[in-house]
Amino acid sequence: MKYFENLPKRNFESSIGNFEISDFFTYLDNSSVIIDKSNVEIDSKTTLLEASYAVYNDPNSFWLFLAANNTVNPFTLLATNTNIFITENEGKINMGIVSNPAGSTGLAFPEGTIVVPYIANTGDSASYSSIGNFSLDGPLTLVEDTSFYQRQMIIKDQKGGTFISPNGLTGSSIVVITPILGGTYSIQKLLYPTNPKKSIDTTIKVELSEEGFIEEYSYSDKYSSSKSKSAPPPSLDFSGVTGSTETTALQSIELSSKNIPAYVQSQVGLLKSLFVAAKYS
Repeated sequence: MKYFENLPKRNFESSIGNFEISDFFTYLDNSSVIIDKSNVEIDSKTTLLEASYAVYNDPNSFWLFLAANNTVNPFTLLATNTNIFITENEGKINMGIVSNPAGSTGLAFPEGTIVVPYIANTGDSASYSSIGNFSLDGPLTLVEDTSFYQRQMIIKDQKGGTFISPNGLTGSSIVVITPILGGTYSIQKLLYPTNPKKSIDTTIKVELSEEGFIEEYSYSDKYSSSKSKSAPPPSLDFSGVTGSTETTALQSIELSSKNIPAYVQSQVGLLKSLFVAAKYS
């Protein structure tokens, strides 16, 4: 059963001919009747078209999943597949940046920031461009995601060589090139990555079971279940607190439910009577 085949039709006249089109002022009101649903196990490794064929024997009935889950965006419906998540993110690193290896005050830079290794320019400045201190032909990476509240960043796969290792140690000195308004860049040098680790091991939630307190860190929804990128309210530092439970990005993906409700096929026909055509005068 195809969605548009069940919509009322209207004539559309144009300079290239007359057409019969579906009435887009028609919507499905499935709140007035209870239709049986069952759970379907599916994640982002399978498309809704494939799932629709497997469940309803029709790839064009994928909209039934959207209706059953009261959502309009098919790209946010399915849970992330664990293997795909690991493959896409295993080369990325979560880290902080400090101005002094012995210090603890972290710096946070926006998405799109360029990170390159620092080079002490002792030769002709033209070899390193007029800005100096990093090679235009050397390795680099980009900041992909930032938690300004935690002062932590996730950097993309490093190109041209590895200069930041996810081993938890402060690495070599780096230069940070940040885009600013007007299409120019701000350059900050002699900075240091701190506590680098694989992005899939990023802590996105800390829970104190006895107090019933849960803190979710403000990464994007790719790494965190929190949809907001704004900073959460000030909270305590839970590092080293006995009884606290930390959840990493990978654990969150592994533990997330891969089941979604779907209409039972034998009752799908009931939906045909639930289309409402809005009339505008």
